[in-house]
Amino acid sequence: FSLDIGTRTIKGLYGYYEDKKLNIIYESSKDQLERAMKDGQIQDIEKVAEVVKDLKEDIEEKLGRSLNEVVIAAAGRSLKTVISKGRLEFSQETTIDKELIRTLELQGVALGEEEAIGEWDRLFCVGYKAINYYLNGYLIGNLYGQVAKFIEVDMISTFLPKSVVDSLYKVMEVVGLKVINLTLEPIAAMEAIIPDK
Repeated sequence: FSLDIGTRTIKGLYGYYEDKKLNIIYESSKDQLERAMKDGQIQDIEKVAEVVKDLKEDIEEKLGRSLNEVVIAAAGRSLKTVISKGRLEFSQETTIDKELIRTLELQGVALGEEEAIGEWDRLFCVGYKAINYYLNGYLIGNLYGQVAKFIEVDMISTFLPKSVVDSLYKVMEVVGLKVINLTLEPIAAMEAIIPDK
């Protein structure tokens, strides 16, 4: 069960994956109440919760079962996306394992967050992806198993003000739904249409 919490409408979708294909069983949408949302930010938790509850009940009635967990998508108008570079140096040549790659990527995300923080005091990282990896300064497709004195990564990271995320989670709590995943429209679109390379 997924919800797209938009400024003008809320859309709900129920389906399942089979053989890497999404099979949609039921879809519904409801208009937002006036002044409930502005530019992707919830202005009135009770009004948004009222629409989500109506939509949830509509889908539950069609399915003949109750829904307790949800994947949510939010509008991306408040997003801040940055490109940053992570770097790890070693005292001697080191074989690169998955833990080192993860540490390198998270360092890149942390540096991106420092750059993005600007106007907001608290951020929530909603997605990140390695663009390029470098082995001893040379571009490489995969660091795993390589031996290096230093490794680098170009990261693209996307952040949202934590207040936007907190209000979305509060709406789900009000209607009795547990959030099992959060994404944003631009990230969902990127995953759907932009190939890894």
